[in-house]
Amino acid sequence: RAVFYKPGRLEWGTGKVLETEAPCIVTLVSSPQGIRLHVADPTQTLRELHLAVAGSAVCVKLPTDGEAGKTVEVTLHIY
Repeated sequence: RAVFYKPGRLEWGTGKVLETEAPCIVTLVSSPQGIRLHVADPTQTLRELHLAVAGSAVCVKLPTDGEAGKTVEVTLHIY
């Protein structure tokens, strides 16, 4: 689990990197099916969040209005 107060970078495992362009909360789990992310926007202002995960660009659509700030789950089929 990582909390980014500003855009940042996190290295995990062997040579794997998570980069974010905005403040966010990310839980990351590697599995045989790929990488599962749980992402939330604590500012409740973003419509989407751009990440780079293990070299792959990812755009996560985030909830808005009354749902803003809720967690979104995304599974990436990268290993």
